[in-house]
Amino acid sequence: SSHTSTQTRKRSPKTRKTQEQQRGSRTQEQKSQAAVVKAGNIKDSGTSSSIQSNP
Repeated sequence: SSHTSTQTRKRSPKTRKTQEQQRGSRTQEQKSQAAVVKAGNIKDSGTSSSIQSNP
């Protein structure tokens, strides 16, 4: 049992670091996706306004 406890102790900090890295990458992906969505909305609004202004 003592041998397994040492293994879990060695593994726990590594898994915590990987989880934090995954969380950071997820937030970065969400930010990039939000920026793309905002850019897409701006493009859509610009095209729609130009179409409406030029019937």
